[in-house]
Amino acid sequence: MNLIRHTGIFVKNLEEMKDFYMKNFDMNIAVHDTEVGDYISSLYGKDGSEIEVELYKLITVDGCMIELLKIKSENDEDVHSNQVYFGGCCHIAFTVVDVDDLYSRLTREGVEFYSKPLLSRDKMHKVCFCRDPEGNYLELVEDL
Repeated sequence: MNLIRHTGIFVKNLEEMKDFYMKNFDMNIAVHDTEVGDYISSLYGKDGSEIEVELYKLITVDGCMIELLKIKSENDEDVHSNQVYFGGCCHIAFTVVDVDDLYSRLTREGVEFYSKPLLSRDKMHKVCFCRDPEGNYLELVEDL
């Protein structure tokens, strides 16, 4: 059986991103950790270089989880050139209770949206896309 375990997002400002997801998507900290050593360096294809990764795993009440990761090294530019942790992720879809209310609140806070919430073709959802503080795409979906 295959299950989605979590969505990992490489970030530049770990605390800002943690606060954003906790505040706006009612997430709580499941894990806050720092990984360093041969295992994590090898995992990201940097054998012989010591990489340090600080992370938060954030979880919703129903068990959905995201993992925010901040790579720390002597040369951040070199670390972020490896494709496995370059560019965040494609998008994360959140099911929300009231997409219009969240859209209004986040717009007032300066969050960039690509449209107002739109009714899906099947008329079963209201959907919009925005970006988090580091430009990762978020799809906000309200089930009607």
